Amino acid sequence: MFKATRSGILLFLLPLSSAFGVSSISFFDSGFVLSPGFTYQKEQFVSVDGGFGFLEREFGEMIVIKAGVEKSLESSLKGVKLGFKVINREREFPLKMVIGADIAHYSGYGEKEIRFVPEIGVSWRNSYVTLTYRYGLHISGDKIDNVGNHGVSLGVNIPF
Repeated sequence: MFKATRSGILLFLLPLSSAFGVSSISFFDSGFVLSPGFTYQKEQFVSVDGGFGFLEREFGEMIVIKAGVEKSLESSLKGVKLGFKVINREREFPLKMVIGADIAHYSGYGEKEIRFVPEIGVSWRNSYVTLTYRYGLHISGDKIDNVGNHGVSLGVNIPF
């Protein structure tokens, strides 16, 4: 838990380092990540996230700052999201822990809703495949019944 907290602090300090003229931090490998996926939460959603990911070598965690879109396969319901994901790659066991969170804006059925969506799950195959459980907490707007509180997501991380 302490390692995730330190990585979270580093996640928010990284943009500040470039703003103050620090051009490189030697313990990060970085690059762009595309993450197509599938989510079930009352309705089936297809999602595509894109983001900037980096490997924090001291603690062995991959951190991805991401933005994405979701579209229901069953209706006109759609969403946009902004968030982060931390994948602990330190262990030699094939399954790695994943934690993350999104702020999501859903619209459909003439209604709009903003949710905070924390997620926890596992990653397999060196962080390329993730399976997560998500819980959506209503923040504001109309509560859209077809967006469930509970969700399960399966995604693939494709680095560039």
